[in-house]
Amino acid sequence: MTNEQNTLIKLLFVIVPIDRAQTVFEIAARCGAVYKTATAARGTAPTQTLERLGIAGSDMVVAQIAASDGIVQKILSELRVSLKLGEKRGAGVAFSVPLSAAGGPDVLKMLAGRSENSKL
Repeated sequence: MTNEQNTLIKLLFVIVPIDRAQTVFEIAARCGAVYKTATAARGTAPTQTLERLGIAGSDMVVAQIAASDGIVQKILSELRVSLKLGEKRGAGVAFSVPLSAAGGPDVLKMLAGRSENSKL
């Protein structure tokens, strides 16, 4: 197996107030992420839960960013510094999940920006 085949691709979810979404995407692009999308969101969980997560009381954006594990780690590190994720109440939350079953090597190459068809 080549290094390219061994690359773990992750889907990073970043839930932030709508006015911070642009910063999330600027950081993601600077770190090398190719595939990025966002969805407007409003919490439906009980207020207590949203308050514990630090995302209560405002319109939010759920950013989804697919990238290699290394790029995801860079993005998370910059988000912690720039947006104070995990430190400042209301800053938002971020987590990632592996995309190990995304549909084969061609899809993973595209999401990692290693394909001619990677422009979405």
